[in-house]
Amino acid sequence: MRRTMTLDSDVAKLLHDEQQRTNKSCKEAIKSAVQFSLQSTPTKHPKLLPVRAMGLRTGMDRKDIAGLSDDLEAEIYLRATARRRR
Repeated sequence: MRRTMTLDSDVAKLLHDEQQRTNKSCKEAIKSAVQFSLQSTPTKHPKLLPVRAMGLRTGMDRKDIAGLSDDLEAEIYLRATARRRR
């Protein structure tokens, strides 16, 4: 099958660099790139993890993740320093 393509200058440079690196013709370099791209594309969607509750305590705002992170770090720090004092 014959096709006419217009390549952006950055793509043309990449193609030229590939030709120089592999010593292939333009046709061979394009064919290899297209085959590699199409064969390496996953055909299935990635498996999604099931949704589950975050288990946040009452009063914790799930929209304020940075604040939640700070609170958790503070709790960890306080536990660690309490153990050292014992």
